[in-house]
Amino acid sequence: MRNLNAAAAALSLVLVTIVAALPWGLSPELRFVIPQLPALAIYYWMQRDESALSIWIVLLCGLSVDVVSGGPLGYWSLVLLVGYAVAGISWSLPRASRLGRWSHFLVCLFLLVAFEWALASLYYLEPASLSPFMRAAAVAALIYPILAALLQLFA
Repeated sequence: MRNLNAAAAALSLVLVTIVAALPWGLSPELRFVIPQLPALAIYYWMQRDESALSIWIVLLCGLSVDVVSGGPLGYWSLVLLVGYAVAGISWSLPRASRLGRWSHFLVCLFLLVAFEWALASLYYLEPASLSPFMRAAAVAALIYPILAALLQLFA
């Protein structure tokens, strides 16, 4: 059963990464929303079963997003690895009500977006604009329940 769960997690993460790689034609203000999808899937699987995802799958999905997005190689890989670590640490926290889990997700998402912003600022050697990152976080927070419902089909 454990191998089946790991295979389902890896397959769904790869599918979400492929969806994130598609040319959606979004406005520049929303360009950080689509690469958030693999991070949301990672959070979902890490909360469901800490051992479901291999760190190597997360790294390869991040590299795929890096190559397709045309951004700096390693940016999304590092972001997804940090998301994997944050979700892994938070897995040990006690389970709460639905509202408690939602607020916990929002805190993890905020930490990840703050890391994305800091990494982008470090890359460009100047503070990046916060608005695209906050917009992406808001949209990701709204998308997560839908994505989690779809990912339950794999579980």
